[in-house]
Amino acid sequence: MKTKKEIEDKIAELTPGFELAEESYFSMIEEKQEGGEIYQSDFLKIESEYEILKKEIETLEWVLNEEE
Repeated sequence: MKTKKEIEDKIAELTPGFELAEESYFSMIEEKQEGGEIYQSDFLKIESEYEILKKEIETLEWVLNEEE
């Protein structure tokens, strides 16, 4: 099991990438809603990256909260 500090550091390390993936994901959704042409493969790649990072951070936060 990782220490509290290691978990906090990992969350801090993942957060900038998650924020960028989140921005890209919602930007693509907005563009698609406005009638923009989005390649399905690009959307799936960004969606997957967003969901993976989101789930990893949520899991680390859950572990962190369980230790308290």
